[in-house]
Amino acid sequence: MVALLVPWFMTRSRRPSLRTVFTALLLVGVVVLFLFSHRGQIYIGSDFQFDRERFVAKLKPSEDAVDQGNDYIYGSGLFLAARHNRYHFWGRRYAVLMLVRPIPRQLWPTKYEDTGMAFIVEEGARAGMDDSQWLDAIGWIPYRGSAPGLVSDLFLEFGWLGLAGIWLAGAGLACLWKNAVLEKGLWGVLYSLAVLLSVYLPAQGVTAFLYRFVFMSIPCALLWYYLVHRTAGSGSGDE
Repeated sequence: MVALLVPWFMTRSRRPSLRTVFTALLLVGVVVLFLFSHRGQIYIGSDFQFDRERFVAKLKPSEDAVDQGNDYIYGSGLFLAARHNRYHFWGRRYAVLMLVRPIPRQLWPTKYEDTGMAFIVEEGARAGMDDSQWLDAIGWIPYRGSAPGLVSDLFLEFGWLGLAGIWLAGAGLACLWKNAVLEKGLWGVLYSLAVLLSVYLPAQGVTAFLYRFVFMSIPCALLWYYLVHRTAGSGSGDE
């Protein structure tokens, strides 16, 4: 719904007021905090009860969150561990996540093992490095399920060449924005999808963003062309 509303706003001559934007951001923030504080109770069949203290606690910074489970600390630790051990994948991990991951396990049960990437599902946060490598580099072992963010993710994959990947990410978003403004149409939908999913870049990594963008943009593009061609065909028939 938001992916369709964003290009609609972009093509209007009147932009939303700052008051509307700030109000929307405030409401979104409240909803996110509510979901984050009660996510363990939100499921079909749950006996949900609003916990005010738990909700308020998420508004306050917690000293307990400053450990190896913290995203910034984990991302920095991964960067240092990869540099210390000179450990990089040079595109192999990205290729597996983009090309092998979509294949159902029912068709290829050992897909990650066969491609040498079993750690992705077994202990993804350690990035394939063993405990001794982590302890030797930074002195601690990361929690399972931790996410590094764009910078450390690209450094793990390509080393210092990952800086070029950061530039490409910005250039790609800029290209989508330029075409959305000048060409409009489908470009507006693709740009809105990219903006919505860009939260995965600092929060998780490159493939977390790219995989979802491809997965969502293909059906959106097919639906767009179907509706446009259908409308164009109906219009020519009426004339």
